[in-house]
Amino acid sequence: MAAIRRVPGGAEVELEGLERQALLGLLAQLDPMVPLSRRAVPPAYDDPVLEAEYRRLTGPDLQEAHARDVAEMRRVLAEPGPVSRLTAAEVDAWLRALAVLRVVLAEHIGITGDGWEEDLDPPAHGRPPYAALHALGWVQDELLATLQD
Repeated sequence: MAAIRRVPGGAEVELEGLERQALLGLLAQLDPMVPLSRRAVPPAYDDPVLEAEYRRLTGPDLQEAHARDVAEMRRVLAEPGPVSRLTAAEVDAWLRALAVLRVVLAEHIGITGDGWEEDLDPPAHGRPPYAALHALGWVQDELLATLQD
């Protein structure tokens, strides 16, 4: 059963084989959608000329940073055994990757704002893709909890 715990200098992630495979599958599905997402990197300017220049200057760096974060998640999830230890920097990488992946998945399934959980038919929460969104959120929440004093 999945567990994420705070340890000195970072976090310990305990995931069984199927849980690891499910997360790896989500990474494989969602990562290619990031460059196509309008919400993964929200607009910085209302002015189209300034926005185009911002995208030109920051786009490659943001894509490279995201690719590094997702690669870090993949590396850890591919490790043998159920327990992986993350440094503080690796926790940060996971949190950044999870944030982007959750936004991309939410956009893909048509979630446009807060309150979607209450509007969704209760049985739908356990079905894909909503279950995937909940799973990514759980990992993110548990990792955030390791950062609390």
